[in-house]
Amino acid sequence: MTTPSTLPHLVIFTADSTDALTAAPRRVVGSQSKVIPPSAVLPSILPPRTFGFHVLTTAEDVLTLLLSVNPAVLVVEHEGGEEGARKQVKEVIGRLRASGAPIGKRAFVVLWSSRASVDARERSYWSRKGVNMVTDYLPALYSILTSIHAQRSSRSIFDKSSTSPTRSGRPGSRISKHSPGEDDDAEFSCPYCGLEFTISKLRAHVPLYHAQEPGGTVCSICKENVAGLPKHLDKAHGDGSEGGSGSMLRRKPVNHRQPVFALVVCRRPSDGRFLMVDEVSSQGWWLPGGGVEVGEDLVSAAERETLEEAGIVVQIKGILRMEYTPSEYGFRIRVIFYAEPAPESTPLPTRSAEALFQAVPQLPAFMITIPSPPKHVPDLHSAGACWVALEHFGEHLPLRGREPLIWFPYVAKGGAVWPLNVLGMERDDVVFVPGTGAPGAGFGVGFSVYSEDKNGTASREKRDSGGSIRQIKVGREGGLEINEEDEEDVDGEDEGEEEEEGDYRYGEIDGNDDDSDID
Repeated sequence: MTTPSTLPHLVIFTADSTDALTAAPRRVVGSQSKVIPPSAVLPSILPPRTFGFHVLTTAEDVLTLLLSVNPAVLVVEHEGGEEGARKQVKEVIGRLRASGAPIGKRAFVVLWSSRASVDARERSYWSRKGVNMVTDYLPALYSILTSIHAQRSSRSIFDKSSTSPTRSGRPGSRISKHSPGEDDDAEFSCPYCGLEFTISKLRAHVPLYHAQEPGGTVCSICKENVAGLPKHLDKAHGDGSEGGSGSMLRRKPVNHRQPVFALVVCRRPSDGRFLMVDEVSSQGWWLPGGGVEVGEDLVSAAERETLEEAGIVVQIKGILRMEYTPSEYGFRIRVIFYAEPAPESTPLPTRSAEALFQAVPQLPAFMITIPSPPKHVPDLHSAGACWVALEHFGEHLPLRGREPLIWFPYVAKGGAVWPLNVLGMERDDVVFVPGTGAPGAGFGVGFSVYSEDKNGTASREKRDSGGSIRQIKVGREGGLEINEEDEEDVDGEDEGEEEEEGDYRYGEIDGNDDDSDID
């Protein structure tokens, strides 16, 4: 099915046979198990006259089409089980990317695969071949289609709140002089693919299409050499809401972050997999984390960075290590946290799923209510994220740094996780934590649970290996009150049932472990 050539083209290549699709892993929701290929769904959920739509079943047909059509989006349905189909997919993607620079970079390529979307090694492999996104999550695919349509047209049909087209220059025009009221309409070339956009659309286009381009290029707006174009566009050329018309053109001052960083080692208890982020600019896979903003506390920074880079809401459980590294230029502080994904009952920010449901309310519920996977859509924060098993580390998974190689085995072997209350600010009251004997003797065997009520009273429950509980309270006003409560037997199966979600932050501590061999 096709529509007029004035529309951006969406090409779907169904590379696999029916048998391969039937054998593909399936998303399971309750008693329902479904394979949802885009070729079967998109024609019914896309608004009319949004894309020139093509569904092709052979590589020869796709390659013939590419001679006359430069698609805005190419979706390849391929599970990877058939060697012949895999060869055809590589040939199609290779031909598209080799069609000439920068023209070959003007298409957004999606690999629709249940297997590859949960395997960081496969995602890394296809990224090197030129694939922009690997997914099997319908809201993620719908999200990029809405974004690309908005970039390629003056008015997005997806945006039902729009009342009039946005102003823009003639397609392909290059405006070199800007009058005071026309700056927002000026178009600038993408340095990677040559397409021209207004500033707001360029800020959306670059991190989506070119997340894995190597760092180092010239900004077409301010003509500065920049290390990372997506973040430069976001910080230096904002939406202009504060400065009025034309403020996006002027180089805005960038507030440099302080040299303090929060990293997160997040482990999924259900299967022992660890959360990893595919860093932008082809840097490799790494831990979620980043710089702490001015005025932000460390725990909040860790939670924010994990959500931005991995799309996962986490609960920070404790601290693995605090690092202070001096140099001739100053210093750097890093805090490496241990976290676990928030319970499935915790509401997740699934804006793409909500948008899809609002646009197509007649869709079957299982297509939207499935649990949101780690991040698939690339942006200025990362190219995506994935849960990774320890056995998947090796030469086929490029890493940005050695931290995963150190901390993932450390946590998997039961290494010590220190409680969050070792972090504090100067004005915080000191919470009394009793030791087990002489100073420096450590915390001993067992673990502690800390909480703080609304009256400013901190309490600590100590569960020792004998199964007894004793509680100690410390008032904020300087008085020390120690309450030995009646000992209770703690059944291992019921441990922690009295704790309300969100009231406690705790760290598991094994007094027999020693992390002195970890650099």
